[in-house]
Order: sequence, then structure tokens, then C-alpha cells
Amino acid sequence: MRTTVLVLASITLALLLGSGAALLNAVKPAEATFSGKNGKIAFQSDRGSNYEIYTMTRNGKKIAKLTANPADDEDPAFSPDGKKIAFESDRSGSSDIYKMNANGTKLLRLTNDPATTFGADWAGGPGSG
Repeated sequence: MRTTVLVLASITLALLLGSGAALLNAVKPAEATFSGKNGKIAFQSDRGSNYEIYTMTRNGKKIAKLTANPADDEDPAFSPDGKKIAFESDRSGSSDIYKMNANGTKLLRLTNDPATTFGADWAGGPGSG
């Protein structure tokens, strides 16, 4: 079962700091996906200067950075078998879908359409219906 988590920490922070809408527009909510097959959570984080894809175990340990690119890599989605991760990236100058193994190897660009914005998901998989 795929669980998508929307973290609203930016709203709480904005209210605490009193900075309102300006901060809400500057901070993106976190996106995460859980694979029941391999027991890992994939998520996006801007721990550096841009968003990258990471995985971690259910208890929040063993965090692994899977992508390292100057462009934003976002919206990870596990394949139904938990062996692949699809995600959206603007590394090619447009918003395209990529896939990779769940350990970050064998990156493959799946789309090439500069006029379209996509969101990664697996047809027939968890969360696709």
C-alpha cells in the first residue's frame, strides 16, 4: 500500500514566525512514498541547495541520498514490487519523468516533452487509482 505523506511543517513554521504567506510560498511540502515490499520510504528533501530523492528505513534510520543533480528531483513513487522509483525532474530543462532502481542505480529518462508537466506514478500500482 502506498501512503503519500504531505508534511505541513511550513504552515506551522509560518504561523510561529508570523511571516504568513511569504514563507508558505517559499517552502514546498515534503513528498514521500512507502513501499511495503522493501520496507523503505522514499522522499524528497532540500537538505542541500535543491531537492533530491532519498530513502530511509521505517524507523527513520539508514538515510541514503539516491540522486545528486543541480536540478530539482521530486515526487518519488515506488513501483508496485518496490524495486524501482519513478520521479519528476527538471534536469533536462523541462519537467520529465525518470526511473531508477530503488538503490539509485540505472537512471533512465522516460519522457522528453518540454511543454508538459508530469507527476510520477506507476499505472496499476499502489496509489494509482
